[in-house]
Amino acid sequence: MSRVSCNIYLRGEQRVSCNIYLRGEQRVSCNVYLRGEQRVSCSVYLRGEQRVSCNVYLRGEQRVSCNVYLRGEQRVSCNIYLRGEQRVSCNVYLRGEQRVSWLHVTPVESRLNEWNTSHSQ
Repeated sequence: MSRVSCNIYLRGEQRVSCNIYLRGEQRVSCNVYLRGEQRVSCSVYLRGEQRVSCNVYLRGEQRVSCNVYLRGEQRVSCNIYLRGEQRVSCNVYLRGEQRVSWLHVTPVESRLNEWNTSHSQ
């Protein structure tokens, strides 16, 4: 048996929050709000375990972070932030060990300033 619960309001606030259940287990959870903050956060579950989590926020900071899990272990993590620093980071794990790691932390402002300086002369 499957079931979907969905909430959407507007002027009375809360704007979306959906849950999908299958055979009595939650399979998907999605949230998006706006002025009442939290702006997106999705999770996918399978056999009672969280398999995917995605977040994006804005003024309340954190701007994106995705994780993928398998058999209770984190397999992928991706992050991008901005004013709260860290500007991208992707990691891949296998058997509890980090196998791939990529971090890019060139401040956007300095690149823009370099570009503006070199192009305004």
